[in-house]
Amino acid sequence: MQLYHFKWSLLFLAAAVLQCSRCNVLLLMVDDLRPTLGCYGDGTAITPSIDALAASGVQFNRAYTQQALCGPSRTSLLTSRRPSSTHVVDVHTYWRNHANFSTLPQIFREHGYYTSTAGKIFHPGIVSNFSDDAKYSWSAVPYHPSTEHYKNAPVCGPHKNSTDIVCPVLVDEQPEGSLPDLQTTHYALSFLYAWKQRQEAGEGGKPFFLAVGFHKPHIPLKYPKQFLDLYPLPDVPLPPNGQLPPGLPSVAYNPWNDLRRRDDITRLNLSFPYQPIPDDYARLIIQSYYAATSYMDMLVGQVLALAATLFPDTIVLLVSDHGWSLGEHQEWSKYSNYEIATRVPMLVARLTNYTQARQRALFSRQKREKLKRYVAIQGELRRNFNSWAGVGQQQGIYEEHWNFKDFLQNPRQKRESSNSVDDEGNTVRRGNGHLYIEEQRQRYSDLPNSLERETENDEESSAAADQSIEHIGSPFRINFTYNGIVELLDVFPTLVDLAGLKKVPPCDLRHESQYFNIGQKDSKEAILCTEGKSLSSIIIDNNAEQKVRKSKEVVQFSMIPSVPHEATPTDENLEAIAITRQQRRGLEFKNITQLSTLDCITDLMGGRIAVSQYPRPSLTPSKLPDSDQCRLSETIVMGYSMRSLCFRYTLWVAFNSSTFSPDFAQVFAEELYDHRTDPEENRNIMWGANTEHGGDLSSEDNFNVMSMKLEFDENDDDIVGEGLVNPSTGRRNHDWRSANMFGGEHSEHSDLTNLKHHQVKTNGEDPNLKEKSVALARHRIMSHLKATRPF
Repeated sequence: MQLYHFKWSLLFLAAAVLQCSRCNVLLLMVDDLRPTLGCYGDGTAITPSIDALAASGVQFNRAYTQQALCGPSRTSLLTSRRPSSTHVVDVHTYWRNHANFSTLPQIFREHGYYTSTAGKIFHPGIVSNFSDDAKYSWSAVPYHPSTEHYKNAPVCGPHKNSTDIVCPVLVDEQPEGSLPDLQTTHYALSFLYAWKQRQEAGEGGKPFFLAVGFHKPHIPLKYPKQFLDLYPLPDVPLPPNGQLPPGLPSVAYNPWNDLRRRDDITRLNLSFPYQPIPDDYARLIIQSYYAATSYMDMLVGQVLALAATLFPDTIVLLVSDHGWSLGEHQEWSKYSNYEIATRVPMLVARLTNYTQARQRALFSRQKREKLKRYVAIQGELRRNFNSWAGVGQQQGIYEEHWNFKDFLQNPRQKRESSNSVDDEGNTVRRGNGHLYIEEQRQRYSDLPNSLERETENDEESSAAADQSIEHIGSPFRINFTYNGIVELLDVFPTLVDLAGLKKVPPCDLRHESQYFNIGQKDSKEAILCTEGKSLSSIIIDNNAEQKVRKSKEVVQFSMIPSVPHEATPTDENLEAIAITRQQRRGLEFKNITQLSTLDCITDLMGGRIAVSQYPRPSLTPSKLPDSDQCRLSETIVMGYSMRSLCFRYTLWVAFNSSTFSPDFAQVFAEELYDHRTDPEENRNIMWGANTEHGGDLSSEDNFNVMSMKLEFDENDDDIVGEGLVNPSTGRRNHDWRSANMFGGEHSEHSDLTNLKHHQVKTNGEDPNLKEKSVALARHRIMSHLKATRPF
């Protein structure tokens, strides 16, 4: 298989349009990917393809999922609705049976786009009505590779007869001689070639929305074993915080039941739930996670390289559905509210500059020897791709999935296909194809292919790229990192804005209940609104015409001063703080260790927060019901988590699954982490407090410790002013628990980890500053919950 990298001329780049008008859109979703990427500062990861995408556009450093579980997360992302609206908190619920919320591909389809999907975009099974929501969302039959049927086949281990989590394989020896992500990549490349051919035939009136979902690094960690060469076992790091934190509430712990069901973990004979995986085997799991990530990166690179060649103005958004713990806090997998489980990579770019960026990434002087091995594996993948993708066993050109003319004439026409059901009860459509990739490579052989000249000693192309074409007329910011808080809810309105479609209105939850419980309805009656925010103003470079920058230059917003550091928060000046959008943006561009106490309180009062949640069937870890993946009907506790720039605060309360509502009269535990001094979330500040069951945060005396005044901008509903008001003059924070909130045996861990550490000390410090910070965090999350569950 040939990977296509082309050096486009300066004239071509200069002709790039500033504004996108019905641009093609490519959505890449990766399963269980935490930010173990070079562009996110991971020194171990070998991921040049995704690193190049970051260098070509905008990287969001603090992007968060709404729940660290595939079904709820993907449903929220694709509908731009929180789990409190979709009522999807497990993998056994279809949101349209609750309310007919529109989806991201559905909106593009209704605006004249041809929408196609391959691999895992919607969660399979009942979560997407056993069809990937095909009736509403897609112009073509969703493609799932036939080898998904063998996801849990016993092909692992030295005797190839185990269902292990650690599962490097020889591709030729696998069922059908392939792996799912190889087949998905083949489909995506075939689609791009076919679409180009369609345009050349004069049938190119419609733009496309192509969504490609990669399974790895989801478990089992099954990937071509060649990728182990990138990560020699002695070089694989163990987490520095691999022990169970003493302040972690039992209800918050994720006992990684999915790993325990694997043969290799079962053989370790670990006691449930707290015995850790031994370091030697933990290192093997981490090694395979990184290897699977590099495997995925190489396939992503193929799709991006071809898209950049054939459709350089394509808008690309790459994102994961949630993170994954690699032994941190003695946890594995997702299933928690920890930062490591809820934070995801998110990148947005136009592909105009991708070819050059990837060339630089492949021949970077950093990680030089491993990148050489990566290029060698890439060459092997290129030579064997057609056989590894299983195309020799298939017929046709995926025509059952995208016969363009037929679908344009009758977009809802049903097609017969050869289907199977996998071991989880999900329908698997077997894809068709033939040696289409090679034929199309020959068809476009007149275009220069820079990868034909890639060798281990080839640094000439890298040097040329470093001196590179300057970016003229690029509409997106390039090599830009945004450190503000964003959520996966924002993907939907952002792509709609970037493609120039009609803006998605914000949801008015106060008047939406009339649409609930409507069951299946025609798509034209669907509910279209967003609970997220468009990020287009961050991505679009409004001064692109005047800017001529080299591709390696880092672009930054102008810094806007934040609240002065020397101010000490007291009752009086807290009331006077006005939190404007400009001030908050100033905070977002500070290094987190430079944020003062007042900065953090300012952000808590009016900054953007990310809200996630996780359900539990009990207050302690359990196997049955599964405390990692309990059903909605089994849920009795919900952990609501709020992430601001400085803090993560989690509130564990009773939950009524029948009414889908929390009960603030029953508070079981709280967590608070200060990311300025504890970025790994090892010290729960609330540890040592009296957290006996039965605390009540719903009473007026407790909930209204500090009431909030909000002012809204009529144009965008953004908060522009916000202040604290004491309910009565001179009243302090009367917490629902013991007066000595931060006392106890472990008070050294309960002092907000020295909240004043980065602030200039002055006279007149407020002795109740810690209590105010906790009360603010508590108030902010509860205000959010009350606003988003009005029914």
